[in-house]
Amino acid sequence: MRKPYRAVAALAAGALTISGLSGCVPNGLQSTTKDPIAIGIDADDPEQRVLGEIYSRVLQQLGRPTSVTAADFSAGDTLRVLKETPVDFVVTCTGRLVEETDVEAAKRLKQEAKEEPAGFSDMVYDQAIAGLPSTLRTVDPSPAQSCGRAGELPQNIIPLFDKSGFDRGEINRLNFITRVISTKSLEEMVEDIEGGADVQDTLAAWMMENAHINIYDDELPDADEDGAAPGDSADSDGAR
Repeated sequence: MRKPYRAVAALAAGALTISGLSGCVPNGLQSTTKDPIAIGIDADDPEQRVLGEIYSRVLQQLGRPTSVTAADFSAGDTLRVLKETPVDFVVTCTGRLVEETDVEAAKRLKQEAKEEPAGFSDMVYDQAIAGLPSTLRTVDPSPAQSCGRAGELPQNIIPLFDKSGFDRGEINRLNFITRVISTKSLEEMVEDIEGGADVQDTLAAWMMENAHINIYDDELPDADEDGAAPGDSADSDGAR
């Protein structure tokens, strides 16, 4: 039987809540002149709540003030959320992004998948980033599938954010953490949350087991320029 992710909640008290993230840099990190980042999520979606908090803690580790805030994704247009609402960072999926930005390309890819399924996920990712405005960027796709995993296109997780808003260390770290998220671990965290577990307690276990970050600890380990913190390994179960 797997160990529940909430099992490490006893590490410490005082977990942050999504609405309580103030954008302040945690104690123990050097002061920073970096602009604060608002991460927009669909607050009704447990996967989005988990992913938003993961990226928030990763950026805080690098001295970036962050907040996680509810955003309106009801119109089904992720790029609109970034353009028209006060958020700087969202988490979406490759297939969803293609279907939102280029309906004809989505149809073509679905047909190509039937004829030549090898490398389909990479083709969808390439099309997803091809449709991005020049001001936005992402990182390598996660092997994890999210966004309901519905439809005929792969739904690999990717974050979207302003191209000029992050430095090299942050980009590398975002790339690293995206690659080590797995479908299985995400599903297990969502299962715990839907069973009544606290989001922060659930997140704490994943961060400790996979990124070696104790989110209750004021002293967060520094990540190196390749995006890895001490003890991190790109060879974990979610590695690409």
